[in-house]
Amino acid sequence: MLSNEEWRMIMINYLFAKQGCPLPPFGTGVFYEYITAANGVFIRSKRNCLEAMIPVMDMPYHPIRGLEELEPYVRLDTKVPAKLVEWALEQSNLALPNEVLFWLLPLSEGWRVHKPTQIATPGSVIPADKHDPIGAQAVIDLHSHGHARPFFSPDDDRDETGFRIYAVLGRIEETVWMQARVGIFGNTWPIDPALYFDLPENVFGYWLNHEELTMEEPYETQS
Repeated sequence: MLSNEEWRMIMINYLFAKQGCPLPPFGTGVFYEYITAANGVFIRSKRNCLEAMIPVMDMPYHPIRGLEELEPYVRLDTKVPAKLVEWALEQSNLALPNEVLFWLLPLSEGWRVHKPTQIATPGSVIPADKHDPIGAQAVIDLHSHGHARPFFSPDDDRDETGFRIYAVLGRIEETVWMQARVGIFGNTWPIDPALYFDLPENVFGYWLNHEELTMEEPYETQS
């Protein structure tokens, strides 16, 4: 019988981005892969309609000789349509001042949005059933921040340990902002919401672009 550590080794691949050698396709039966490249260490994973590779350790000034540099990417097969974002925004308005949680699941004909039974306050929201199978199938986790600005809290950092896109809607009754990131088993990378959501006219994407920016001056993404 395999130990927990042996199972963990089976479910994780370790690769090197060697010069002149393309990376192999994502491994069958693995959760994620660590890839050592010239410019750092990356983590890669793939699931239905979502594939991503993001850095976990940068080495911009002292690259590893003999390895290729890699660029992070996040690929979603189909954008989330504006009508689903609008519905989530309507539900968020109705729930004020509380937060609201939504799960987005890919279907053969598009997307399904599911609002689970939840425990919500003006400062937090969690599903009533943390083991809900619909939550496990979700590719996007979206929640609102009511009157507050959109940001990822320490609680989000602690709880968002799966592989999916995470997004936050904020300042629901004003000019609405959305912030998003991809998470790969505890590692996160900011992304431009407009690349993965068709944003309604009254919703503006905001992303940090890996720099410290004040939320008082949101960056309006270009669709």
